[in-house]
Amino acid sequence: MLLKDLAKGRDNNLNLIRMVAASAVLITHCFALYYGSGDAEPLRKSLGMTLGAMSVDFFFVASGFLVTASLIAKNNLREFALARILRIYPGLITAILISTLICGLFFSTLSFCSFLASTKTWVYIIKCSTLVGGAGFQLPGVFESNPYRAAVNGSLWTMPYEVWMYISLGTIWFLFTRVIHARIGTKQVLYVTACGAAALAILHSQNKAFWLIYMFYSGASLKAAQDRIPIKLGFAVAILSVLAATAALSHEAFRVTYLLGAPYLVICAAFAPIQAIKAYNKLPDISYGTYIYAFPVQQGLMATLPSLTLGQYLACSLFMTWILAYLSWILIEKRSLALKDAIVRHLTNG
Repeated sequence: MLLKDLAKGRDNNLNLIRMVAASAVLITHCFALYYGSGDAEPLRKSLGMTLGAMSVDFFFVASGFLVTASLIAKNNLREFALARILRIYPGLITAILISTLICGLFFSTLSFCSFLASTKTWVYIIKCSTLVGGAGFQLPGVFESNPYRAAVNGSLWTMPYEVWMYISLGTIWFLFTRVIHARIGTKQVLYVTACGAAALAILHSQNKAFWLIYMFYSGASLKAAQDRIPIKLGFAVAILSVLAATAALSHEAFRVTYLLGAPYLVICAAFAPIQAIKAYNKLPDISYGTYIYAFPVQQGLMATLPSLTLGQYLACSLFMTWILAYLSWILIEKRSLALKDAIVRHLTNG
């Protein structure tokens, strides 16, 4: 069956994939934050990659697929930009302000007034709330005695890349549908971008930018080429077999085959016709909240209860993060998304 026959409406497993990926990032960070080093994560030695790193890749593949679908469906750059802004920024800004105030009150070695007066505090707030210029990671006097020192929300390193992917995708769409009107179309540009990023990611395997660009534009390309992409269990099994074989050979061999095969596996999982799994879509979408709240929750727990065992630390981190993520969805994210249609009607009528 072709991908276009499966990718209709919202009958898919992408929400579940994002939720599992967000929780997997939290699990990976538990090892680094508990022991003070990312080398403690079990998969790093066996595969040369961590579960969290692979989960970020899955996020970017899913994001590329979904936002490209959104842009194609809307065929309107203004509506596309509005949808992306309302999905990312209200929840993020709220999380940044809450975590900053809590860290300043309870975890900073500075007085609260000195904490608020520090330039470092405001640089952190502004950078993390805008993302275009990168993310901030430290607040003055916060978590300085933790095993993984000083970092407040290390997960946010991926967010500027996400925003720049949205901007680049919108720019490509605008140029090749509204300005240039060349024989080469938007789809071909997406393919070339993905292929170029793949080559650069293989040649410069430690460069995170090339890697994430490839993952995002692979997802975008799969959506653009959905009428030519077969989704077959046999293909997925073959890719998994190659991954298993290369994992036994070397880290570099695994990285190359993983890079090339992961996007297809993500999309196969996203559209696996298993109704019991698709029932997850009835639940609140707390994947984004899980991602943006997990790191400060984990650091706060480590600073408050350093005697926890790793298992207790993991369980408490998941529980507290999921509660905050649920509140974020109900109180902020869901309401922000509900504004989109009203704003679009106002702009259209105005």
